[in-house]
Amino acid sequence: MFSSDAEQWAKDTFLHTDLGDNRRTLRLVKLATSLANNLGQSLVQSLKSPADIEAAYRFTRNQAIDAQAIAEAGFAATAEHVQDYDCLLALEDTTSLEFKHHTVRDEVGHTTSNKHSLGMHVHSVLLFSPQEQHVVGLIEQERWTRDIKNHGQNRRHATRRYEDKESYKLERASKAMDQRLGENMRKVVSVCDREADIIEYLTYKMNRQQRFIVRSMQSRCIEQGADKLYQNSESLEPAGQRTVQGIPPKLSVSHVVGYMKGKSAISIARNFKGKQRNFTGGAFWARGYFVSTVGLDEEMVRAYIRNQEEQDCHRDQLKFDAPWALTLAL
Repeated sequence: MFSSDAEQWAKDTFLHTDLGDNRRTLRLVKLATSLANNLGQSLVQSLKSPADIEAAYRFTRNQAIDAQAIAEAGFAATAEHVQDYDCLLALEDTTSLEFKHHTVRDEVGHTTSNKHSLGMHVHSVLLFSPQEQHVVGLIEQERWTRDIKNHGQNRRHATRRYEDKESYKLERASKAMDQRLGENMRKVVSVCDREADIIEYLTYKMNRQQRFIVRSMQSRCIEQGADKLYQNSESLEPAGQRTVQGIPPKLSVSHVVGYMKGKSAISIARNFKGKQRNFTGGAFWARGYFVSTVGLDEEMVRAYIRNQEEQDCHRDQLKFDAPWALTLAL
């Protein structure tokens, strides 16, 4: 559920988790609060004292604590808040987590075609409200490891039952989501990548009248005409355009923004000023840039640009005979 207060979010999500002892539940809330306040950092980095670190390790090593119970508490909290929204996107994707330490080698499986890439897979379904721009929370997550003995079984893909294939995770996720949401499932639109473009999954969604958006992997036959999907889409008028820039995890946002500013400034100088070289020393963009995660709206961008222009106007005047400065907003 959407909350800007980490402690309140942790309480709303995990305070009713049944771990067999209320002290364990309170420790869970404290750990979740620390991690939420220190996004991107490890468990050790997010805790303040050696006592808190030791308590966190005791918690994670406690065999009496059921990890699935923690997950189910989070799913239940998300389902409870669904009633506050009219339309929700169920964003689904699968990621792999690699573990290289020798102590877990026997507990993980291969994550790629390379036998030495060891880890686990996680398929998550995150509910997001497009109207309110709120992340509601996880409604389903499945974690699994592949059996290294079955490495290469993709070659027998056509002969295996649908229920035995890894792609069946999509239907399992929809069934779990349907069970938790009940009547509120009608508010949900599943959004999946091309791995979901399989006829069995699409048939399941259609038969249950569940809405979905799937990135196409192949040009299928359609009811709208004799043309296939790709040929038919070429004849349609575009609804709009949006530029999406992916950033690899190894690159910082500042590095990518600096690269985009530099290249775009050179292109503008060439196309509109007729310059072909000697670009050093010029300045086109203002010094700052705006970056936001989920929750960005137009007014935030406008307020940032106004403040940025006030601060940088005296030092970032353009040298292209223009008395204004542009601010790049991502």
